[in-house]
Formats: sequence, C-alpha cells, structure tokens
Amino acid sequence: MLQTRDLPKVRDCPFCGDRPSFLTLTDYSTQWVVQCKSLDCMVKPATGPAVSAAVAANRWNVRHTKTKETGHD
Repeated sequence: MLQTRDLPKVRDCPFCGDRPSFLTLTDYSTQWVVQCKSLDCMVKPATGPAVSAAVAANRWNVRHTKTKETGHD
C-alpha cells in the first residue's frame, strides 16, 4: 500500500480549487480514484476507477481547452 507521501502529485480541483483525495476501491482487486471531496465544491468531480494511483492521477491532471474555431474541446 502506498503511503500518503508516495502518492503521485495531483492538480487542484478545477471547479473549487481545493486539493482532491485518493480513494481506493477494493473488491477483487484494488482500484484507485481521485475525487474532490470538498464540502464547498458543487461539482464533486472524480476519475473513473484506475489500476494504479499513477493512472488515476494522470486522468485527474488532464485539462481540456476550447479551440478558437469551434469553441469545443
């Protein structure tokens, strides 16, 4: 099990600016999720389950930007 100090770095929540948390889901195997659990966050975004903390962190850290031509991602 990873210690808190060994977890990958994640960006702050894009909706409220607070630090997200790592959660582990255990059933038959351990899966990792990054989620904003701030009481002030109206969105509470989360990644889907991932096979490792690193994969969950990579998913969380992705930020899309709008293009000028279409205004879409």
